[in-house]
Amino acid sequence: LRVVVTRKGFTLEELQNFPLFTQGHEQIKSIIATTDSGLEATRREIEKSGSKLHVDLLSFGKNDVDLVRLVQVLGRDFGSKIIDCQGGGQLTGAFLKAQLVNEFCITISPIIAGGEDVNGMVRPTAVRTHFGTMDIVSMRLKKVGYCGSHELKIYDNLIYK
Repeated sequence: LRVVVTRKGFTLEELQNFPLFTQGHEQIKSIIATTDSGLEATRREIEKSGSKLHVDLLSFGKNDVDLVRLVQVLGRDFGSKIIDCQGGGQLTGAFLKAQLVNEFCITISPIIAGGEDVNGMVRPTAVRTHFGTMDIVSMRLKKVGYCGSHELKIYDNLIYK
């Protein structure tokens, strides 16, 4: 099961260029978890294209995706026991704020990416937890692993203060 979380939904161009939604991915169930307006916008784009996308559209809130409800639905309706959230700063921060993270993995890769004038790159964003200045998530280093020149650090025992 693959789930893409988006507040705004997708444009036709994004749908056509996102590998998850193109041919060859029919064997894996895919869901777009979005908001009411994101659902309608994405549905209009799909209808406009006349193409058949192998994805389910589900709304999890009016203006924001309710991640607690999303996790509940994934467990109850799809039997998900483990959720591997691979997202940027906003999604990671939202999962942390909702206290839905019990294990945190950081991969250190020997790649330098960025710059405002670099074509084809997405500039990294900070983790936005929207916590106050006294809110902290502490964790314990559980394991360190290596794959080639990549280092993986896994943390657990997250304590939300």
